Amino acid sequence: MAKYHKCLKKLDEELEKTNTRLVANILNQNHVFIDTERIRKLRDGKKATTVIATYCPFCGEKLKGT
Repeated sequence: MAKYHKCLKKLDEELEKTNTRLVANILNQNHVFIDTERIRKLRDGKKATTVIATYCPFCGEKLKGT
């Protein structure tokens, strides 16, 4: 398993103060999901597209294991 990226670890520590955490993949904690939503709610049964960061959104460094 890849080592947890320093920026993500620091952010999780800060978010913990407000009972919050980043949503990450169980198998690779460096796969951080970017929250998305559908613009218009259509009755087509489709869900919003999932986006997974491969570079740290805070420092720009490539995330290990991505």
